[in-house]
Amino acid sequence: MATQARRERRGRPTQAEAAEKRQGIVDAATALFLSSGYREVSVRRIADAADVSTRTVFNLFEDKASLFIACLDSISPGVDSPLLT
Repeated sequence: MATQARRERRGRPTQAEAAEKRQGIVDAATALFLSSGYREVSVRRIADAADVSTRTVFNLFEDKASLFIACLDSISPGVDSPLLT
């Protein structure tokens, strides 16, 4: 019986994979912000917790503040709207 070697997909991630990675970053950041506070959490720490590179974080979010807003939105959709006006 021949075994087939599993080929890993190369290239750009699918939309589902990208969404999953983004949500993983948001989840990790949310946990860190809640436990340590915004000022104490670095993007490097978030990336480590999400098991991604800082480059990946910055490819998906403009900056730490944008990531924080995504965290707020994931907890309570629309809560960031009054903050941005």
